[in-house]
Amino acid sequence: MKNLLLLVLVALLSSCNSTESTPAPDFSIEGFEKTTIPGTATDYLVRSDVYDRMLEEGMLLNGKKHGLWITYHDSEKQIPAMIANYVNGKLNGATSEYNNRGGLTSLKHYTNDVLNGRSILYSNGRLVEVADYKDGELHGVRSTYFERSDQKQTEVHFKDGKQDGTFRYYNEQGAIVMEYLYKDGEKISGGIVEPAKEEAPE
Repeated sequence: MKNLLLLVLVALLSSCNSTESTPAPDFSIEGFEKTTIPGTATDYLVRSDVYDRMLEEGMLLNGKKHGLWITYHDSEKQIPAMIANYVNGKLNGATSEYNNRGGLTSLKHYTNDVLNGRSILYSNGRLVEVADYKDGELHGVRSTYFERSDQKQTEVHFKDGKQDGTFRYYNEQGAIVMEYLYKDGEKISGGIVEPAKEEAPE
């Protein structure tokens, strides 16, 4: 019941923030159990496995996904696999994904099914990548990290999907070992960065 009330609230708030876009197709409810919310055009859907374990739940508004949707890993622990928010059948806002132990693997932001804003990837609890998107294209800084540490490995600047600005490659000690300058996807200059020479003691 708590889940249902939360999903209804999110659906109502989402309907107030919807934006104009190409309409999404109606969602097929095959395999779902449907409960209509009295006095509304909203349905609460639940899909379960043969053991009656919940696999997916969410709201429909006028036949389209709307509000919070949660899919679960196929296990007795009912661990979320993905938590997403929809407006009129399309992803809008934050979408998070989790492994079967409940660890966060990604956090992405969408506008009408298109990546828009910060995207973060994790592996085994460690940061793997942070990137900024605009209208589905890389726009801003994309950073990757070494697998065995939280140390940054690369830092690349993008504009409208093309490299534009500095590209830096770091070693595991945090020193820049390569640096290039790009403009509109073309490399302008740069190369290997020589380590600073230590001054001999007087």
